[in-house]
Amino acid sequence: MQTFYKFKHYDINVGKNSSSGGAFTMISDRILESGGVVYGCVLNEKFNAIHIRAERKEQRDKMRGSKYIQSNISEAFQQIAVDLANKRKVLFSGTPCQVNAIINYLKIKKICMDNFFSVEVICHGVGSEKFFHDYIKDKEKKYHSKAVNVKFRAKYRVGQKQDMAIIFENDKEYHAASTNLDWFFSVYLKNLILRPSCYECKYAQEHRVSDISVADLWKENEIGDWSLVICNTKKGKTLLNGNDCGELMVINKSEVYQPHMKSPCNVPSNRKIFWQIYLKKGYKEVQRYIGNNTLKSKTKYVFAHMLRISHADKWVKKIRR
Repeated sequence: MQTFYKFKHYDINVGKNSSSGGAFTMISDRILESGGVVYGCVLNEKFNAIHIRAERKEQRDKMRGSKYIQSNISEAFQQIAVDLANKRKVLFSGTPCQVNAIINYLKIKKICMDNFFSVEVICHGVGSEKFFHDYIKDKEKKYHSKAVNVKFRAKYRVGQKQDMAIIFENDKEYHAASTNLDWFFSVYLKNLILRPSCYECKYAQEHRVSDISVADLWKENEIGDWSLVICNTKKGKTLLNGNDCGELMVINKSEVYQPHMKSPCNVPSNRKIFWQIYLKKGYKEVQRYIGNNTLKSKTKYVFAHMLRISHADKWVKKIRR
């Protein structure tokens, strides 16, 4: 039977560097402190999402924060099998489909999973890596410098869910003036760049494949302050028992708003034409089609940026397309 919690880490720095309340750090600490290993997603130097292996907290810390593109987990399969064969505790963190893939692999290989633990993000869907890379290249041209760090959820402003931030070699920084006006999130949140399989995701349901599910707790007044933690198995419960690094409180299921525990995203009616324009005419032209690369949108963006730097964020939220 599932148990629903909300969690907030006591360490302010953990919360600042996490997408929500730091639940992944709390869970993975239990594994690392017992001599185990953690597998999770990072962005490499080419801004490809990949899964890496961590034995130390410093390595694990790179896994914090959401990434909205598909991660390559190919190297994790054999490494996890070796760790389990060596009696190491293993925590794998990823999307539900990735968790299921690892579990199926271990079953096929007939590897004992007593020491295998899984934590999944409740997934909206993963975006196109090609589109994301074009987005970064476009920002590099505008800032006349190579991007060196990207955070999808930078928490640059209080209460902002998707606060995209990019740091460049020339020390300049891009912070999205508004989620609605950012050229990645405005398209991602319209479901236009999700993988085709995401629209038919069989994991978007109340029954979860992992030991623990984590997500934003959207009911909170300050978005990002608290994590939603759902314990799905007895094994998952062992990772939550004895928590002393943050507030972990049981909540009622009725308090939780997570649409992707009921159904996957709908296919947008204009998805086909969006991709036809993008593949034939390119990134700038498809942004113009969606309403971003226009004089009107650029004027809105400048206005939103001026409001943001003057700390008038409550008015930024009122700016819509």
